[in-house]
Amino acid sequence: MQIINADERSRFLVKFNIKIEKDPLSFVNRMVIISKTEITHVFDYEVNNEKDRKVFTNVLDKMCKAEKQDKNIIYNLGYSNLTFELWILLHRANCNNYISNKVHYLKFINQYFNKKFTDLDEYKTEYNFKKLLTELSLNDVI
Repeated sequence: MQIINADERSRFLVKFNIKIEKDPLSFVNRMVIISKTEITHVFDYEVNNEKDRKVFTNVLDKMCKAEKQDKNIIYNLGYSNLTFELWILLHRANCNNYISNKVHYLKFINQYFNKKFTDLDEYKTEYNFKKLLTELSLNDVI
C-alpha cells in the first residue's frame, strides 16, 4: 500500500483494511465513516453450484443494502473466478497453457514465489496468502 501511494503514477490514496468478513453489511455497520469512502469487497467464488450461487447472491444483496445506508460509501465487488490461484500467479508469470484443475496451479505458485506449499489448503491460510501479497512489487501488479 505504501508503495502504491508513494509512486508518482498514483492518482488516488489507497488504504487497505483487510478483514476476513463475509458480510458486507456487518462490515459497514462497524465502520465510522466521515467522508466519501469507496470499499471493494473481494469474494473468492470457487465452485459453481447452487449453494455457492446463493452465497454469492446474498453477498451482492448485502452490498446493495450497505451502500444504501446513509454512510456515504460506494461499494464495489471484486471476485475471483473458479481459479483464484491463477490471479496470484498472473502477477508473476504468463500463463498460456490449459490447466484442468486448480490444484495444478500450486506447482507454479511454488515455482514463481519460491515456496514449498504441500497443498492448496496450506497456501490459502490467511498468513501464507498475506505473505505472498507482501512479496508482490508494484511492477508485478502493473
